[in-house]
Amino acid sequence: MLGAREVLLVGTDEGIRAIDRACPHEGFRLDLAEVRGQELTCPAHGWRFDLRSGACVTAGEDTRTYTVAVRDGAIFVDVDVEPTEQELAMASEAVLGALEMGRGSLAARRTARLLALGEDPRRVALLLARYGGSHADAGLDPETAAVADALALVPHLDERAVALVFADVAAALASRLARASPRFGPDPATPFAWTDAGPRATLAALVDGGEADEVEAVVAGMLAAGLPVAEIAAGLAEGTVRSFRGPWPLVVLERAVRLAELLGPDAARVVLPVAAHGCAAGAEVPQAFLATSDTLAGAPRAAAEVVHECGRALLQFWLPSDDDVDGTGSLLGCGLALAHAAAAEWALDLTPVASASLLHARSLAGVYAGAAAEATGIPAEHPDVAIAAAVARSSAQTPRGIAVCLAIAGVALQRPDPTVRAGVLRLLETTRRERFTARELQPAFVAI
Repeated sequence: MLGAREVLLVGTDEGIRAIDRACPHEGFRLDLAEVRGQELTCPAHGWRFDLRSGACVTAGEDTRTYTVAVRDGAIFVDVDVEPTEQELAMASEAVLGALEMGRGSLAARRTARLLALGEDPRRVALLLARYGGSHADAGLDPETAAVADALALVPHLDERAVALVFADVAAALASRLARASPRFGPDPATPFAWTDAGPRATLAALVDGGEADEVEAVVAGMLAAGLPVAEIAAGLAEGTVRSFRGPWPLVVLERAVRLAELLGPDAARVVLPVAAHGCAAGAEVPQAFLATSDTLAGAPRAAAEVVHECGRALLQFWLPSDDDVDGTGSLLGCGLALAHAAAAEWALDLTPVASASLLHARSLAGVYAGAAAEATGIPAEHPDVAIAAAVARSSAQTPRGIAVCLAIAGVALQRPDPTVRAGVLRLLETTRRERFTARELQPAFVAI
């Protein structure tokens, strides 16, 4: 392995040659290939290559050769070359293969290698988003939605950190969707499905009513008919905030919309219908939680204030003892409350009904906040570079934990609030075990 490239060195009677280790046909390694003179034969299907030029002397694609120099007994190989579309395509296929096998560490390595070859992060994001959307079983998974957060972090990270973040997302996807079969959703609905009530009202009613398959078909039909993503997003957001089914649906929807807007129709056709399905199919929320939200209704807060409150919950999180086995305290849970509050702020630009989601975010922060230590002074200022660095070196995490951490990192980078930034930094710099503080902390509706 030289940088991002796997190179095979071959000794010949004319000196040492260097070619790609993988055959361009189907990617089989050439380690055991037969060499005769200046020709190498792939043991899998018999393709033969000229080791001097890389030309395929049978019917097939050429391989890449590299300049080799021997100085003072050391072998030097020049791998500073632009990748071909064929190389990038093979590396992309390798990522998909790892995802399909459910091998998280392999998916991470192959994703990092694809980026190191020079692939555009947007194309890697599209690759991961399309795989996640096409293999989701009951709505778009938070791990797939995390692709949007990874993409948003790119301007704040160096190349190495970008590779680490995308590798984390790929590992999370492989673990979450291990050996999942491709999902074939319902056929796109025709415009008759939304002609009477209009697109927005139709979508809101379907999500509110829990019609998961139907809303997926309608969204697919709207995209096929060319309706703007923003109009579809408004209807889905309104239905989602009307019927609270836990914190994830709104968080995932906001990111699915972002992926559709950033990556275009190829992403929208895959992620938006599945995200709509998840908005309508979420689990019912316990009445006790809704009652807690109702008690907050008399004290309305602006969206920015609620986001600030959730950031403070992260900053002040504290558990006095591990003996309380019925506790629900969780630093990751506080992070999820923050992500939900930020998603509610986004939804408020689409529908005033989203104010209810701000109450839910405050309730979530209360559920997860533990004993809450007393505030001590004003949080220090943390610049963008500190948040970005913490993301890059963050502890290994569960698939769902990766989604939470990337989501709140994006929230912190979008606003100058020092309390939010300090709270997010605290979570990112906390060890994996202490993030959970796991003592029966996962009621079904807020599972992280």
